[in-house]
Amino acid sequence: MGAQARLPATLPSAPLARKAHRDAVNRVREAEMMIENLRANLKDARAELRKAEAARRAAEDDLEAIDQGTRPERT
Repeated sequence: MGAQARLPATLPSAPLARKAHRDAVNRVREAEMMIENLRANLKDARAELRKAEAARRAAEDDLEAIDQGTRPERT
């Protein structure tokens, strides 16, 4: 579905229309790059979360073993 036709007197000049298009394309590219950066950062954050959760579980196992007087089992 295209844009509705505009009256000739309301159209911008050709150079202004080209500049507006270039600016819009650049804004789209910048937004897409921001999204890709956020995705990469989220992937890194999830990896760090997995490491932190593993360390937390190991520490909890150690504490439980200390409380019970036994050695923790490592997998």
